[in-house]
Amino acid sequence: LFLKNLAMHKSQWYLIFGKAVHKFFERSFAVCGNVLYDYPGTIIFLGILVCSALLPGFILFQEEESAVDRIWVPQDSIALDHKDYVSKYYGSEIRIQSVFFESEQNLITAEQLSNIFEVHQNILDLQNEEFGVSLSDLCVS
Repeated sequence: LFLKNLAMHKSQWYLIFGKAVHKFFERSFAVCGNVLYDYPGTIIFLGILVCSALLPGFILFQEEESAVDRIWVPQDSIALDHKDYVSKYYGSEIRIQSVFFESEQNLITAEQLSNIFEVHQNILDLQNEEFGVSLSDLCVS
């Protein structure tokens, strides 16, 4: 009879497996429910005891470094060396310089825009006497 049923359900093995898993969980939850129903005070006490026993582990808790490059990049990689170099010489803050132009007249005229462009060119043409570099050598503008 078993072989006949096995042959009949051979193509439906997943049904047999599903029923077995379902029965296992049904029995397991029934046992857990009965134990909780019979001994609620003991279960609550054991839960508090386990949590209390694990609580001292928070003393050793350390927050992981939040710098993404330190977490996901190998510590001996050349990329970190380059990043450290750039951070050392250029800093990590974003530095924005702005120039505001004021005029009694409209700024959007050919003459005013020509003056603004001239100021822009004068800034780009600044030259460091000691090192012989210009602003356009150091910055993208």
